[in-house]
Amino acid sequence: MKVVITKHFPFGKFVAINMFARLYLKDKDKSRLTLMIRYPNRYFKLIQHERSHTKQQNDLLGIFFYVWYVIEWFFKLFTEGKAYRELCFEREARANETNVDSYNVIVHYKNGKAYTIMQDSIPVCTYYNIDDIIKNIDNIKYLEFKPLNVKGSLINRKWGSWLKYVFKDNMG
Repeated sequence: MKVVITKHFPFGKFVAINMFARLYLKDKDKSRLTLMIRYPNRYFKLIQHERSHTKQQNDLLGIFFYVWYVIEWFFKLFTEGKAYRELCFEREARANETNVDSYNVIVHYKNGKAYTIMQDSIPVCTYYNIDDIIKNIDNIKYLEFKPLNVKGSLINRKWGSWLKYVFKDNMG
């Protein structure tokens, strides 16, 4: 999953949004990006959650995912008084957070170069190398969390697995 750092998007109080297999992360002062580079494994749970949403978007051909998401959100907001946490897509994504895949983490620079900082979920950079990356933080285009498909909750996932989360009594 590509993690693109932006200054103003998503709008308002939102910090991150997954749109079309990219995670857009608002970070005005590059502090989140610095933490993602220093401690990428701390973000595996977030990446796992957002990759679940990417799989859901693929299931529903993108646009239908967003239509369903908004309709269910409105329905739950007015019937239950709480919406976001009870959406079937969010419930499945939270369930998938507990069994995290292994990742390679790659820093991609604007000049086209790429630097692997974590391989098979094991750091491959020394502290000195990480400091060099952080010194060049303004030249980073995006981070990539590349799943290895060797373990985790998103391996062999079935189409429509989020459907079992539509009704509360089928928690799974």
